[in-house]
Amino acid sequence: MQKYQRTTIFLLLFLCVPSIWAASPLDGDWIGGFDRPKSRVFVHVHFGTANDGTTGTIDVIDMAYDPWATDKPLEVNPIGLPVNSWVMGKPLDKLDMSASRIHFELADKARPLSFNGEVTNGVMTGVVEDRGMRLPFRLDLMAKINRPRYAGIYRLGPRHFITIAPFNISLFCFDTKSGQIRVLLPHAGADFVCGSGTKIYPVQAAIHFTTNQLGQVTAMQWKPNDAPALVGTRIKPLPEEDVSFTNGNVTLSGTLVLPPTKSPHPAVVLVSGAGANVRSAQRIDADFFALNGVAALIYDKRGCGASTGDWRKSGFDDLAGDALAWVKLLKTRPEISPHQIGLWGESQGGWIVSLAASRSKDVAFIISVSGPGITPQAQGAYCAERWMKAAGYSENDVREAVSLYLLTSRCTRTGSGWDELKAARNADQNKPWYNVNPFVRGVISPGADKQWQRIWNYDPVPALCKVHCPVLAIFGKMDSLVPAQKSADIWKAALTKAGNHDVVIKIFPHANRGINDTRTWMTLPGFFTLQRNWLLKRVTVNN
Repeated sequence: MQKYQRTTIFLLLFLCVPSIWAASPLDGDWIGGFDRPKSRVFVHVHFGTANDGTTGTIDVIDMAYDPWATDKPLEVNPIGLPVNSWVMGKPLDKLDMSASRIHFELADKARPLSFNGEVTNGVMTGVVEDRGMRLPFRLDLMAKINRPRYAGIYRLGPRHFITIAPFNISLFCFDTKSGQIRVLLPHAGADFVCGSGTKIYPVQAAIHFTTNQLGQVTAMQWKPNDAPALVGTRIKPLPEEDVSFTNGNVTLSGTLVLPPTKSPHPAVVLVSGAGANVRSAQRIDADFFALNGVAALIYDKRGCGASTGDWRKSGFDDLAGDALAWVKLLKTRPEISPHQIGLWGESQGGWIVSLAASRSKDVAFIISVSGPGITPQAQGAYCAERWMKAAGYSENDVREAVSLYLLTSRCTRTGSGWDELKAARNADQNKPWYNVNPFVRGVISPGADKQWQRIWNYDPVPALCKVHCPVLAIFGKMDSLVPAQKSADIWKAALTKAGNHDVVIKIFPHANRGINDTRTWMTLPGFFTLQRNWLLKRVTVNN
């Protein structure tokens, strides 16, 4: 009898232990963030209860992050944010809770954060200390969702689609009609709300998904606060095909994304910017064009992903040749209208698409996003100067830093003058800006940067003077890497000299190089609508 009593007591104790680890009201995923004076910070915190109490991890996405310089392929999530701008899964430090009050910290050297707030009915509000600033924050408890269940493309009307795709722990929606990109907050079941960009509040729209008898999500209702509800039917994924082509001894690999309409289609080849890039970096743009009736080809830059070769050993002539190789391939495809193939390029890609168009009459149009009108060397000097001024250094410091940059540039370009450069660096190495300015720090030695030597003096003007196809050139006034107004003026003057009368140049006042709002890092709505409206006046698409 005692044996059974002991067993019963043991079982009761075993069953009671989990009650000690009972779930905390905090358990789950919280999303939201806070506003810096000139940028938005997205925050996701996960809380869980274990035998040592409540623990947590934090993700921080700095919307002001600019990944312009990287030796790794630029990987982005579906919303277009670079993954290397994320602090992901870092354990929370100093997690303290008492009643409804909460305190936790992120002890990260690059971006330490300290949160103090209170929790009421699934909403956490308070103040975050960030680099000496005290800023209000808000986090909302998410309902648990199966993200793939809702992901897909929904048709709300003629050429009006909303794409739902994963973003961090939640979902985002991309409205092809307005160009708006928003993060969704799951409320309960199939109900969601969204605000502007990564902000959930103030709420701008409510979303409800409906299912069929099999439990499959088949439609969505989109209800803006200030407009009637729209109903969208879920459509099949866009047709796509992996393709490859050769340019000399380089094999290029890409993906052709087709519209959900009958062929033949006009097409656009998307050309990436500087550094190592893979096709996923342009996927959201490719889907946008395809949903508006224009096939889009995205590809891995030579030496990246599945493409052979090495972009570091290539000049702009080689990269322009790669773009034209894709145009040549598309001209052979039965789904493509051979006389309606254009090029789209971002940043350095703007140099490349204009050069390619100057070399081939097969290019029907070009769209350039933040394509510089100056040489790479002049662009670097502009970056060094702008960085110094933004950091608050004196005019004398700015002159010294730019002078060192130009001397470094000259030595790199010519392969000579290294003793002079070494002496200059020794003289400047103890100055406060030397080790922090990303455009002048580090020692460049002979032979260290052959790729830059190939492109350093490239002047886009001669090529622009030979471009006769329609041109849309887009710039962001707040671009820290490209002088927007100066570049726009150069593009306009050179294309006018070419006798090109079909030119539209647009400068967005609050945009950076990627035409993202510098206050939120989200893409400005007009960026997509401008491209769609401009392009659909110059190509013929099928319904």
